[in-house]
Amino acid sequence: MKTSLSIVAFLLLTFVLDAQQPQAKTLFREMRSEYAISDLSFYTFNYGNKPMTGASVNVSGVFKNNFATGLNIDITQSKNITFPNLNLAVTPRFTYYGFSGNVEYLIMPHKLINFSIPLKVGMGYATYNDYYYPEQFNYYGYSTTYRQIADDAFFIVEPGLKVMVNLFKSISLGAGANYRFALGVNTIGNNANFSGLTFNTGLQFKINE
Repeated sequence: MKTSLSIVAFLLLTFVLDAQQPQAKTLFREMRSEYAISDLSFYTFNYGNKPMTGASVNVSGVFKNNFATGLNIDITQSKNITFPNLNLAVTPRFTYYGFSGNVEYLIMPHKLINFSIPLKVGMGYATYNDYYYPEQFNYYGYSTTYRQIADDAFFIVEPGLKVMVNLFKSISLGAGANYRFALGVNTIGNNANFSGLTFNTGLQFKINE
């Protein structure tokens, strides 16, 4: 009995002394997100004078209730874009991917109507393929049903503005516009082809708010 009481007393004393210790100072302050947001949206942009529609997915963590940072992926395809300076394609298919980090400043996010200022910085990747060709083996030995004519990777920066309407506590409807600056396009068109105004609309989901 005395042994048990001694153990309990020792544990309580240890807990009290530990609680009284000052918090350790560190070089980097630990930051934990208050909640996460995920955006699923459709966007449009013009390649030259030809409009294209794609899908976008963004996942971010929210800090201090007004600052979000995360990752964004864009993808779009079109069968109506051709490149006279490249090999002719019988059944052309143009595909664009955008991989970027996303930083976003949230303005009054808990109001019915709120705004945000996003900035995406990352890499764009475009491919131009011909899907007329029968099954063949590519450079890596995988069986394919298309022939790649050209591809290109380049740097992208996209500042923007977005307006949101909170439908429910965890779901919002949004629309906005970004301006894409493309740098380093060499093969599939030029920088101006991938630069320009883009519009987007979709749903935002708040997780663990």
